[in-house]
Amino acid sequence: MRLAFKAGLRQGFRGRLETLTLVAVILLAVGLYGVFIVSADNMSRHVYLQMRDRIGDVMVAGVFTEEHRDVAAGIDGVESVDLAKVIPLAVIETVEGEQYTVAVADIQYFNRLAVKDVEGRMPESPGEAVLYWALGGMGRAGLEDLMGEELLLRLYSIEGKPLELRVRIVGIARGFEWIGGRQTALIVGERDIDNAVNGFYTMMAVKVPNPEAVDLDELADEIRQRLEASGAIVSFTWVNKPEENPVKALLEGAMSVFTTPASLLFLLIPLLPAAAGSAMIVRDSRMIAVMRAMGAGLPEIASYYAAPWLFRGFLGLALGLSFVYAASAPLYTRLFVGDSEIATVLYNAYGFEVEPSLLAKLALVGAGGVVAGALAPLLLALRVDVVRAIQSSSLPLLITPPKIHVPGPLVIVEAFRDILSRPFKLAALALALGILAGIPVATSALSNSLDDVKNLYSNVMPPDVFVEVQSLALGTPPQPAAQVLSGILRGLEGVKAYTVFDSASYVNALGIKEFTQLVAVVDGDPGVAFPLAEGRYPEKPGEAVVSEALSGLLDVGVGDRIALKLEGGEVELVVVGVSKARLNNGFYLVVASGYFGEATGREPGVHSATAHIDLSDGVDPEDFLARVEEEVSSKGFLTVVFKASRADIVNAIDSVSILYKAIMSGIGLLAAAGVAITIGSIFAVDASSRAREIAGLLAMGARFRRIAASTTIQTLLSIIASLPLAYASGYTIARVISERAALAVGYLPPRIEAGDILTAGTIVLPLLVGAVSALASLILFLRRLRIIELLRE
Repeated sequence: MRLAFKAGLRQGFRGRLETLTLVAVILLAVGLYGVFIVSADNMSRHVYLQMRDRIGDVMVAGVFTEEHRDVAAGIDGVESVDLAKVIPLAVIETVEGEQYTVAVADIQYFNRLAVKDVEGRMPESPGEAVLYWALGGMGRAGLEDLMGEELLLRLYSIEGKPLELRVRIVGIARGFEWIGGRQTALIVGERDIDNAVNGFYTMMAVKVPNPEAVDLDELADEIRQRLEASGAIVSFTWVNKPEENPVKALLEGAMSVFTTPASLLFLLIPLLPAAAGSAMIVRDSRMIAVMRAMGAGLPEIASYYAAPWLFRGFLGLALGLSFVYAASAPLYTRLFVGDSEIATVLYNAYGFEVEPSLLAKLALVGAGGVVAGALAPLLLALRVDVVRAIQSSSLPLLITPPKIHVPGPLVIVEAFRDILSRPFKLAALALALGILAGIPVATSALSNSLDDVKNLYSNVMPPDVFVEVQSLALGTPPQPAAQVLSGILRGLEGVKAYTVFDSASYVNALGIKEFTQLVAVVDGDPGVAFPLAEGRYPEKPGEAVVSEALSGLLDVGVGDRIALKLEGGEVELVVVGVSKARLNNGFYLVVASGYFGEATGREPGVHSATAHIDLSDGVDPEDFLARVEEEVSSKGFLTVVFKASRADIVNAIDSVSILYKAIMSGIGLLAAAGVAITIGSIFAVDASSRAREIAGLLAMGARFRRIAASTTIQTLLSIIASLPLAYASGYTIARVISERAALAVGYLPPRIEAGDILTAGTIVLPLLVGAVSALASLILFLRRLRIIELLRE
């Protein structure tokens, strides 16, 4: 057995083509997927650490003094307590009259941000401010041009009085963190912010030494009780758990759009050694028969034929893991963060870790694929008939005519014979081509889903415009936001019907790493925003209408029960209806208004409200939105934080479609490269196993075009065999991507039409990739073919 293993290793060193192809496939699969996974892991860690630096393990919002800091610091298990002055919502107005919603924070709070970059200077006197935005925020909308401009800042004081301040922008800052829940913020001096908070603090960040060893929910309850007993006003507490961090969850969902398709390349790892190894078994069937006749058993045969592929596979794994270790950090800072300067600060602040456990998982999966692929051909070796193999001719030319100048029917017969007599070759080609063909099928399935959503909002859903308002008041507003918004809509001309509602968002409430919204209709017709596909609207506590997306993903319908993990614990709701609307990412439950207050701890529509409005025919949506915004601004304590028309929603859906197609096209190119390497290697090794036969054909006058025709026909037959696999893999790819990307762009139930299976992407592309790579490998093989020496044997 040891001798057989050594002989196998020598084969591994000699087979340079096989070594290069398998190493290339594994390097592509492990390297690409590994970089994505490592980058996603570090981005999630960076987001959590930044939020922990800023808001601690427990964040408390309210009205506090220095004495309240001492109260919280005296609780057992608390490591540190930081106070900050942050106003979560204000409005800035430019000279041209353009308005933007921002948060307002003091310099001390801004200095606690670990990742930031400032152009200009910090405020040094009253009336000066720095405009800050997080990456991907409103800076891309032109706010970077406001340096030196004077802005009007409108906000509410802690006593509920409206304030207006004139501030001049003396610096522009970018960072990786949101401030006050906003992508954009205004950083002002202590005197300016004290005009609003009157010397009080509005946020408390509590840290513990080891968050994993502490029940943070119990700690948050104790902090709240102690603070309220000492006279502090506590608005709410928020626990910063990694698994419930909304930004971390959103990033993980977005990164899975890249990692899920990239993981498909792992399927190519066992394919190549299985197919090429089976061709070697066919080539060496007489030698295997002799080995078995001399007493060699399965372990010896396995050692001889598996050793070269194990050597090549583990070499590829070593190179792939080395690439992941070396290339992840540069690619992360230059590609994934999106801003090289901020990426550098991010890298320097928190470092970049390539977890050994992650590399171990990649190595384990890759090694498993290599071992499975290397051992699979041994099933063929066990079927070798010792007597017949030793007696058989080494030049099987029984159905080959003596001389062929042009392709004819016999070429088709030969192609059928070659492809059907080598089941491992057919299976490997079909699987590789099926994966390649499955990517355009998956792209079509996702595009069809987006078309369905686009049609829903273009032609089915009643709303023409969408408006969300929020109170600027730090405490209870003078009037509930929903009441004011409803009054405005009733007083405006051109409104046919509307729904005014409020919502609360939860992370991982369903246990599937998602954002779920709990919704309560406050006023108007619920059928405008939430038209029913079946069932009825909730009438009492414990009943809910779920979205079609949620119903399809969890396979729940009318009469079923659904469990939700909210801040107060787990609740169970009965599904009484299913709504067609998507509402952001498509995960929502509409509950009775009274139950909303019981579940969330706040009455709906007090601080914020959203309206979906159906306009009368002939009313211009943009003019109507401008009128709504003017009316809302005139109330003083309210501001519009979001507005959109039906056309804006449809354009956003088109942007998601372009994103999906771009990602899938990139993955398709990488898959095409991997499939081309695999198919080229399969045909090269298969030709090597038939070297004597090919030499005999060429000696008798057969031309290369005959071999090319046979190869093309075999590829076409493999594509036909792969079509069912293309459908299955395409649907699976689309389904997995839809589920994993639900956080980022919403769940889209994939839909495959009959025409999606027979397209240029599923027929022409695989045929082109397969035939070209196969013919290229055959040309290289024929150039090295020694016909005379083979015929002499």
